[in-house]
Amino acid sequence: ECVHSTQLESIFNDKFNKIAGDLELELVKLYRAQGEKEEIETRLESITNTYQRSKASAQAYYMLGEIYTAEKWDLMKAKEYFEQVKKEFSKSIYSPFAKSKISAIDIYLQAEKDLETHLAAVKNVPDSGNVGSDSLKSIAIPERSMEELYYQLADVELFRFNRKEEGILYMEKIISDYPGSPFHPKAMFTLYFVYENNGDSLKAKQTKKE
Repeated sequence: ECVHSTQLESIFNDKFNKIAGDLELELVKLYRAQGEKEEIETRLESITNTYQRSKASAQAYYMLGEIYTAEKWDLMKAKEYFEQVKKEFSKSIYSPFAKSKISAIDIYLQAEKDLETHLAAVKNVPDSGNVGSDSLKSIAIPERSMEELYYQLADVELFRFNRKEEGILYMEKIISDYPGSPFHPKAMFTLYFVYENNGDSLKAKQTKKE
């Protein structure tokens, strides 16, 4: 009878251990529903440490990545978390989503880097307008134009990370600063699309008219 009881307890513990990580994730969802943001990150970190190499830890890493893109906007840290998803559990349903996020982050960071190079080159142009100066020769100018890079940043902000306000600002910059560029009408069309989907009929109508 004692042996039977021990076996039952062992079976129960095994079953509980298999769902314990999932139960912790449900607790995270409860924290989110109650607006307890500080508790969420702490709990997710705990899950990644307690249930390593599991489906639960993979999901926890993905959720941490989302926090660092949606709320903290720390792309390097977010990328670290997204990269852990597949390492924790290769068959996780979050693996392809994490891969997509990593790709978007890489695209964004490269566009940001190229834009900084453009801006550095502009800053180093002497007053005389002599673009062949030694200071400029040391800077390798990216092939993509500044407006194209701004458009790339806006596209990622709007459609990969759902950061509408930031994306709209980039689109508006293209429209105001690069009227002769082929990205000018493209930015206007994208803004119209965003306004239309956001239900902002007044701005959508005005942008469509322009």
